[in-house]
Amino acid sequence: MVRAVHIVVWLLVLLIALVAPTSELLPVATATILGLLLFVLGFAIFAWAVAYLRTASLGVVAPVTEELVMVAAYRLVRHPQYLGIVVALVGLTVALRSLWALAATLVLFVPVSICRAKLEERAVARRFGALWDDYVSRTKFLIPGIY
Repeated sequence: MVRAVHIVVWLLVLLIALVAPTSELLPVATATILGLLLFVLGFAIFAWAVAYLRTASLGVVAPVTEELVMVAAYRLVRHPQYLGIVVALVGLTVALRSLWALAATLVLFVPVSICRAKLEERAVARRFGALWDDYVSRTKFLIPGIY
């Protein structure tokens, strides 16, 4: 259910970005360059995370791997996939110059992503126990060094 909500909110943000541009956001060239840089950065973070999870990243909440992934992007945050998606989506909304879509990203998409990540954390905690607890004590949830 949470996966479906996550996808629907993502599509809603994209729709808003396409149909509700706001010229006040930034000049076209600046918005395009900044937005594309953020999009590429976010996509790179996402791809880096997926490369280490492989098929375990196919939309399931419960862990399907035999070992806890704690390397690469997962050394920095517990949910680099969501970090990457959020950064890419922010970049896309900036590139398309839509304050409404940027607001929808922050008000709708980020909370849904956090909710889904917390569900995943509960499932992973059940599976890996003390190893998970130790990992949580050493890493941030979503933003390196901050949260």
